[in-house]
Amino acid sequence: MILARMLHALPALWAAATLVWGFMFIIPGDPARIFAGRIGDPRVLEAVRGEWGLDRPPVERYLTWLGKVSRGDLGKSYSLRLPVAEILGRALICTSFLAVAAAIVATLVGVSLGAAAARRGGLFDGALITLTLAGISIPSFWLGLLLIVTFSSGLRWLPVSGYGEGLAIFGIHAPAFSNLMLPTVTLAAYPAALIARVTRAALLEQLSAEHVRAARARGIPASSVLWRHAFRSALAPVTTTVGLLVASLLGVAVATEIVFAWPGVGRAIFDALQRRDLPVVEGGVLLLTAIFLAVNLAVDLACASLDPRVRLGRG
Repeated sequence: MILARMLHALPALWAAATLVWGFMFIIPGDPARIFAGRIGDPRVLEAVRGEWGLDRPPVERYLTWLGKVSRGDLGKSYSLRLPVAEILGRALICTSFLAVAAAIVATLVGVSLGAAAARRGGLFDGALITLTLAGISIPSFWLGLLLIVTFSSGLRWLPVSGYGEGLAIFGIHAPAFSNLMLPTVTLAAYPAALIARVTRAALLEQLSAEHVRAARARGIPASSVLWRHAFRSALAPVTTTVGLLVASLLGVAVATEIVFAWPGVGRAIFDALQRRDLPVVEGGVLLLTAIFLAVNLAVDLACASLDPRVRLGRG
């Protein structure tokens, strides 16, 4: 049941937030001293700790924070003095444009290459395996730097970094297309390679199935056999892979956002970690975890509609 899955997501959200909350006490550095300045006047430090509640016992601070989160209050940023929800809301818009663009490119390229390899075989199949292996193995930050050196510094075709300012959609400014191209390719490389391999494997399995062989025996064209018979049966694993990768794009975009100075959620969390801004880090982790769980639930529902053998709530 959907309700049961949503209830099961609550412990996952609590565990993710608690782990990050505890991790912030392990890394060195005092957030009050960071914001009080290098001199570190004891009176200023005491005032800052009192304002942020850092002078209270850890258990009391944790329970207070947990109570606020349960009411939908993510707190206020230590450094920016703004509500965490407002900061993450602006960052999520920027990340969403990048993640959606990368998801579209990865899905189209991955499914097309996987279907072409399953149909042609031979040399093309071997070339695809090599290409996808490279796509899976190359770190995203290294690929991003390579694209910057080639297309920005060398050829000067595209800007090095930044969000730019494109069209305004319902009052929300989209990124400039030229600024979006390199981060999209960087972020889409790994999921496109993985989707291509999963699509190829699923289609090869279905092409040897009895109903596909029967369709060939009836003289149905090869393209119709591939797309109308084999691909429809292979949609479940492909859909699962695409859905999970799309959900993970929001989390793995951190390296890409840092390389290209993209003002997204990953960049906000990274900057907050450097400043020991605990409310922003906690809110960002909660947001990414909730999105991942929501997309995972949507993928399960889609698989259930595509494959009647799948039943939610059963082992």
